[in-house]
Amino acid sequence: MATLHHPGRLVPLHSWRNVNLKSSSSTFRACKYSKSAFPTVAAVTAVPSTPPPSASDLGSANQSLFSTLQFQQQHQHESATPTTHLHEPPSPTDLFHQDPQHWREIMLRERHHEDELSIVLGLDFGGTGIKGAPVDVATGTLLLERYRIPTPNPATPQAVAGVIRQIKEHFRWDGPIGIGVPSVVRRGIVRSAANIDKSWININAVDLVQRATGCDVAAINDADAAGFAEMRFGAGRALQREGTVLMTTFGTGIGTALFVGGHLVPNLEMGHIEVNGEIAEKVASGAVKEKTDMSWKKWAGRVNDYLARMEHYLQPDLIVIGGGISKKDEKFLHLLSVPGGTPIVAAVMRNEAGIVGAAVGGSILLGEQRAAREAARITPTLLS
Repeated sequence: MATLHHPGRLVPLHSWRNVNLKSSSSTFRACKYSKSAFPTVAAVTAVPSTPPPSASDLGSANQSLFSTLQFQQQHQHESATPTTHLHEPPSPTDLFHQDPQHWREIMLRERHHEDELSIVLGLDFGGTGIKGAPVDVATGTLLLERYRIPTPNPATPQAVAGVIRQIKEHFRWDGPIGIGVPSVVRRGIVRSAANIDKSWININAVDLVQRATGCDVAAINDADAAGFAEMRFGAGRALQREGTVLMTTFGTGIGTALFVGGHLVPNLEMGHIEVNGEIAEKVASGAVKEKTDMSWKKWAGRVNDYLARMEHYLQPDLIVIGGGISKKDEKFLHLLSVPGGTPIVAAVMRNEAGIVGAAVGGSILLGEQRAAREAARITPTLLS
């Protein structure tokens, strides 16, 4: 709020539109403006919608005061006053360094979050790296810089759980965790292992990570996680309520996520279909392009063949290209097209989609589980 400064008092500029000064007295006693009472100067009376006082109204003794008013009205800028402090919450990084043991609780309070599921540690389990960061699921922002550890080789369940524990300890985390796994995940259980160690099959990823971290955990397919991020905060936002969006991730393999009217069709895993007699992700993944030093034009041609098949099968309204390769979309996006003319765009969240989406998906799943427990708890009471 812009203010008029005078020794001993501060008066908001907008208040001058509603007062009429009948006295030329230069004595203005120290006092604060409030909605209920204007400064205690006997000669001040309320007059609706009157213009600011002129120099003659104020009198020669108040000419200096009027000049200050006129200057501030001309510039119309807002300045902080000694009696007004705009509260700006400290940054998450500041909180982390000030009180690393309790920064999350402080951050929840400072950001006015009442639900612990509003801030979730998102983890993206990839073929080359496992990375994570605390995420504000309401805005899709990483609250601290992401932390990455190379994926162990072999990436056995126990080895990966050890890496996840390190990431949890790095952030001194004790809240909910959402993790994206490069696999079909049903009710927390890993059902496939195309790009991870075969020992993962039939492992309960939720129980494994809960034992390693002591936190509440939810696990979902990694491409589904990236899709959650793009649908909520990125390229798919306009189609959250209607339409079909195909999210693709080109990295170690090819991941896919399908959203129909904003609802996820989970565990699609259509990077494993055959295209021209070859498994799609074996010839068109981001890793294959890098490993063979394939030209962008040749790689885009293979991707076009794959996307044409996806368009034929699924008839999407939008195709989103994500994964690690999306960081270089200027190299290839203009080379992509499909026969039906479906728009093809790069992921807005880029390579952070996996982290953000894992947090969002974790928040959704843990919230549903909590609601189910609450319903089970109160149902017997309602029926009795």
